[in-house]
Amino acid sequence: MSRRIRIAAFTAAVLAGICIPATAQAAVHKSTTASLTMISETLNMKPNLPSWCLTEDDYDQRVFSGSLAGSYSTTYRLCDLSADGYTAGGIGLQSTITVTGQLSDLTVTAPDGSVHHAVATGQTTYKGTTSYSYSVCYVPLYFVSSDTGTNPLPGGDWQLTVSGQLSKASWTTNALMTDAPYQQSYCPTSQQNLG
Repeated sequence: MSRRIRIAAFTAAVLAGICIPATAQAAVHKSTTASLTMISETLNMKPNLPSWCLTEDDYDQRVFSGSLAGSYSTTYRLCDLSADGYTAGGIGLQSTITVTGQLSDLTVTAPDGSVHHAVATGQTTYKGTTSYSYSVCYVPLYFVSSDTGTNPLPGGDWQLTVSGQLSKASWTTNALMTDAPYQQSYCPTSQQNLG
């Protein structure tokens, strides 16, 4: 039997509701457990500075899309003084996600293990399907009066993790300068670090 005929026979069997082998069933249901996929990354790092970590004014945005059953993480490395004398400066971590399904958590975990959890920011319903939006930040202190920052976030690996049973998700993660206006616009009030 040719491959084309076998595929047509398999498709007809599925449409007719005929029982198919377990291996084929796993392939058919794989889309319900597929992981998120990074669909774009925008990276801007200053030349002649450490290339293995993010310093003041560097920028890295990642956009993920897909479905999820379980958890998925992405990591950013911030510089500390051991990186040729540079730190991450005013860089903070910020993330938003819009999901259809059950979000268990969206977190930012610092190198020392401390964690910030996402806050619900809204919901929309379109053609009977409701999507939920969440946001999380982990940012250094900025003074509103001068829009200057002190005490950069610790250097090391910062992990952003999403978990849940999501049939559809659009997830954006950012490592960028989180000055006072940025925090006021994009961070949950409870996670703004303003003086």
